[in-house]
Amino acid sequence: MESFRNCGWPAFAALGMGTLAMIMAVAAIAMALMKPRMGVIVAIVALAMSVGPGGVGFLGMLWQRQQVDSILAAGVIEPQSIERIRAIGYEEAAQCVPVGGVISVVPMFFAGIALVVSLVRKKNEPAA
Repeated sequence: MESFRNCGWPAFAALGMGTLAMIMAVAAIAMALMKPRMGVIVAIVALAMSVGPGGVGFLGMLWQRQQVDSILAAGVIEPQSIERIRAIGYEEAAQCVPVGGVISVVPMFFAGIALVVSLVRKKNEPAA
């Protein structure tokens, strides 16, 4: 929970993207069971969407590091404190990467299952 708090708004963006990816992954599983050919497409889309939260986490880290650097470059911080503040700021910014990665795992897992189920069912499906 502290990592989520330290990450800030990018954590909420990653959570939103993860929620959408999870919805798509569940739809992919349902589609894999009903229409395997369409399930493959939906599963691939769900896999692509599940990468989003990790990307948002990485971009959030870069944005927060830029914010730390811009504040330190303003010249209002005592020179002897700059390195300590930078280290703490970068450490907090780095929390976005594991937050985004962890949020990506569950939808990626379910989308992978949907893809495998779709491919197996499509292979075993009689020719139309």
